[in-house]
Amino acid sequence: LVGSLIVMVMFSGYENFVSRIDVAQEGEKLGWLGKLDAGTLKLKVAASIVAISSIAGPVTHRFMTPYDVSKAGLEMLVRQTADELGCRNIRANAVRPGLVPTDATEAMVNYPPVVDDYVSQMPLGRVGTTEDVGRLVRFLLSDESSWITGTCISVDGGHHLRRGPNIEPFMEMALGEARYPAGPSN
Repeated sequence: LVGSLIVMVMFSGYENFVSRIDVAQEGEKLGWLGKLDAGTLKLKVAASIVAISSIAGPVTHRFMTPYDVSKAGLEMLVRQTADELGCRNIRANAVRPGLVPTDATEAMVNYPPVVDDYVSQMPLGRVGTTEDVGRLVRFLLSDESSWITGTCISVDGGHHLRRGPNIEPFMEMALGEARYPAGPSN
């Protein structure tokens, strides 16, 4: 509880980059709205839910289909939540981080062929920081965003304006060339 505002941040990641993501299980974990206590639906104060999506929600990333699909599904869940629970004073939004160094992205961030391709697709030309993402989350959780709901906001240095990165070199290094044969480039 922040003053008279109830806040909730939802994020879901993966144990390591090459893990297969079970999209059905991901959807079940993220089905938090169906699990909201009936009393919560009768709030007398505002509530704000912020889900952490990814640039992979709206932009394809070759060889990351399960992850991309799970993030696109999360974004639809946010929009549905905003539509269905707005009348109860519950706002729902998502943040789409681009490449930000975290435990989950460490291997990619430290693999020059991939990070260089990522940065070349960002008009602002740099990898993001957790502070870049945190400032947007804080804003969306605050009363300053009291008329914003059902939206997914990219915080990615403009990466969403261009194509997804070429992660093929990383996948070949991580999983072997036989599993991810080279194909035509994007």
